[in-house]
Amino acid sequence: MESTRTPCEPEVVVGFDDSPSAQAALAWAARYARSAGLRVRAVHVLGQVPDPMAWVSSYDAAGYLGESPTPEDVEARIKDVVRQSFSAVRPEPDWRLDFVSGSPGKTLINESRRSQLLVIGTREHTGIERFFSGSVSHFCLGHSIRPVVAVPAPDDPEHPDDVRVSTAHPEPR
Repeated sequence: MESTRTPCEPEVVVGFDDSPSAQAALAWAARYARSAGLRVRAVHVLGQVPDPMAWVSSYDAAGYLGESPTPEDVEARIKDVVRQSFSAVRPEPDWRLDFVSGSPGKTLINESRRSQLLVIGTREHTGIERFFSGSVSHFCLGHSIRPVVAVPAPDDPEHPDDVRVSTAHPEPR
């Protein structure tokens, strides 16, 4: 098992997927990184898109992407939306947004192994949704060798900086 004494890069890794909680996590990470002199690396995990129409907005379904969008069309649209959201924090020149394929929890743990901190958004999963999708935030909190900050979506969209932040620091292994 890898030790927590592994040398760290001067970066904060943020799991980012354009959800309100992920946007709050990116905003928190940006403030923290700027205050600590670190860079930000936002990681968007691309999963398999089983049905292109399930991921396309009604505007897109009405003809923006054509009658039958391919999985590649849907992926390109998702990347565009995520890039626009990342740009909203006015990233510093050395910050970056990476698109990585895989299982979200495992991929974020792997991508953050050499970072100083992993920041993730949290959202409420209840009942059957949690059974099928699991919780990326719970997985990361339980498996990371680095400190994890979990940021929920703001309760008041008018005041996005008013969020409750939970932190976890892993036990030395």
